[in-house]
Amino acid sequence: MMLKARDKVEEFLYEALHLSDPETRNQFNELLKNEDYYNTLRPKMGNFKGHLCEIAHHTVKFDELEAQGLIKDLRKHPYGQKSAPDHSFVFEGTEYWVEDKNCSDLSYSKAEEGYVDVRNYKHSYRTLSSDHKDLYYDPEADIEGQPIILAVGLLPQTNKFEWRYCFFYDLPRHSKYPDKVASNLNRIPIDVSTQEAVDSIWSDNVVGLIRKRGLK
Repeated sequence: MMLKARDKVEEFLYEALHLSDPETRNQFNELLKNEDYYNTLRPKMGNFKGHLCEIAHHTVKFDELEAQGLIKDLRKHPYGQKSAPDHSFVFEGTEYWVEDKNCSDLSYSKAEEGYVDVRNYKHSYRTLSSDHKDLYYDPEADIEGQPIILAVGLLPQTNKFEWRYCFFYDLPRHSKYPDKVASNLNRIPIDVSTQEAVDSIWSDNVVGLIRKRGLK
């Protein structure tokens, strides 16, 4: 007898991992009891969670902002899956780009309590120079003068679809390549109500960030 999913989440996992077959599910369960296998497989979910949060960001946050009339011309991957940005929208006549990154999982995060960190690299399919300089982001988008925003998803640590936003031009620079953005960011606040967070370059609201920081 095939196992039945209780909701769409289980249905998705059942189909993706072939868990509707009781024997397969039991074998998978036994496999995960091995700590080495468990610890090997769990980080592999990072790529899936990245795509999940990217879709959730578009539907949970940006669709709502567009419905409220705060932003317009919302597009997901306007130049294709393999090119920046992940999202673009227009706010008060200016187009903004948004790049999504998920924060590090608790199991290997190096951030202090109350903060998350993120590894801020470009995707590996991009053409790299021999010194890997092209792996790191520019302070501005690929189009000259285009404002670009980093959106850090907190799901891996807070278990919630929520994000922290910052303009790329406000991020610290890379120690080896000062014309590039740093690849390891570790002072991203979870609680944005503290005075330190209020005074920081980060916001939990993308429209609030634009109004707060403006264009330089």
